[in-house]
Amino acid sequence: MTKKINGKIEWSMIAAIFTLAWPTMLEQLMQTAVQYIDTAMVGTLGTHATAAVGSTTMVNRLRGR
Repeated sequence: MTKKINGKIEWSMIAAIFTLAWPTMLEQLMQTAVQYIDTAMVGTLGTHATAAVGSTTMVNRLRGR
């Protein structure tokens, strides 16, 4: 049950949600950054290497669900 003051969610509730959610948001941001960096590093090696990185990226995204 959410506490509402004048039709708005109380700020302490928003702070609690953010406190619980920020580690997950940071982890997702870091995973995305690593995938971009991997693709950039391997991009100079050719299409087969880039396809390999792309396929592992898809596996990692599906595994995370």
